[in-house]
Amino acid sequence: MRYLFYQYLSFSLFNIYLFSCEGKEGINSRRDTSFNMSMNNLQWLKGTWKSISAQGIYPTINSFKYIETLSITQPKNKPYFNYLSNTINNEEIQQPMHCEYGFIRLLPNNSICLQLAHNFGVNTVEKGVLSDVNDKEVSFERYLHSSSVEIQNPDQSKE
Repeated sequence: MRYLFYQYLSFSLFNIYLFSCEGKEGINSRRDTSFNMSMNNLQWLKGTWKSISAQGIYPTINSFKYIETLSITQPKNKPYFNYLSNTINNEEIQQPMHCEYGFIRLLPNNSICLQLAHNFGVNTVEKGVLSDVNDKEVSFERYLHSSSVEIQNPDQSKE
């Protein structure tokens, strides 16, 4: 996934998407003085991001379009960000598709770790590098991938 607008963020598991950030000149332009100083170079990530265009392309299924909302927040005085991503099939029907919860941590040497748990039983750890603080670009590559045993697809669960 790649976020193109004011800032960039790349994930190796997904395709390329165009995102905008709500309140870029409002809520995100105010710097929270309580943030952990080690996270200073990643403060531009904080905010709510919404896809402008997103398409899933996989070899085993038909291509599909969807809308993704990504929220990145930082608990007071903590050296990490909370990460929440939700997808819906389109704006009119708004049928939930997928969600991810996780954390973004800054590691030594401008390395970054993204830990995610997906609602369909997959857990991933991605490692990345903050290439240039001024460019505001982060690229991640898969480091670890695991699956839960006998997890049921959330769309097929009985109510």
